[in-house]
Amino acid sequence: MSYKNVSYVGIALLVVGALLVASAEAVLVPPSGNIIWLDAEDPNGDGSAGPADGTPLAFWADKSGIATPNDYTSYGEDPLYQNGVLNGNAVLRHNGSQGLVSPWSLEYGAWTNFAVVKADPGSNFLWERFGKDNLGMTSGLPGGAATTLLTVRVCCDGGVGISNAALDWGNTGVFQVVEASYGGTLATSKLFQDGTAVSLEHSGSDGGIGIAGMQMRLGQRPFAGGGGLIGDIAEFLMFDRTLTENERNTVGLYLADRYGVSTTYVPEPGTLTLLGAGLFGLLAYARRKRK
Repeated sequence: MSYKNVSYVGIALLVVGALLVASAEAVLVPPSGNIIWLDAEDPNGDGSAGPADGTPLAFWADKSGIATPNDYTSYGEDPLYQNGVLNGNAVLRHNGSQGLVSPWSLEYGAWTNFAVVKADPGSNFLWERFGKDNLGMTSGLPGGAATTLLTVRVCCDGGVGISNAALDWGNTGVFQVVEASYGGTLATSKLFQDGTAVSLEHSGSDGGIGIAGMQMRLGQRPFAGGGGLIGDIAEFLMFDRTLTENERNTVGLYLADRYGVSTTYVPEPGTLTLLGAGLFGLLAYARRKRK
């Protein structure tokens, strides 16, 4: 093959690779399995416009399209719908006393959660699967700085086993992608902050999986009486299994691109190969032209 043809092939591979990256980031095709998918830009779950800015939102529809939607209803106060907050997208704003809850009848085992969230100082809760397998959060402000340091509990609640980590949320007003997963044992608990793994410390014994009739709670526990999330949630996804590396990168890239959040999620290896091969072809052609 001539160097000129190599250049054409290189351009084609670069274009195809770039299109694959763009399509993967722009629209999410969720990995298989049951999921919960809450999108503040689409609070009705049907693609229709949200309410007026500042409207209390008592209902947040699951847009996943699974057979039994996990639509959320508020308890205590209603979080506020705020339009155009994050990269042109809406959020649900919480003041520490607001929460949403969804009862379900499925028996969930392993899981993976994603949330695009901003937690301000004073926050001590993000989400929880009531009964077991949670990501509950308590906060402290080190040295009075404008940061929120959250102690994270991933996996087995109920006095059995826990996996804890200190999650530094950075300066007030910073949105992040928080990902957590649990595969059935303490050792399989994982936590990611903007795509980067956070070290977990395990204690107790494995709690296992398999509790039916649990609830998923966002923003605050019903019995907390305040002290929940102070900040915003833009999107929340929950899968009923642990995702593969390619799958979690696909979801993470979609969230990072949509909300303009800097993360370490990367495209699938096949896409990277196309981009690399295309770049190699163009470099080879350029080198030949200089001779």
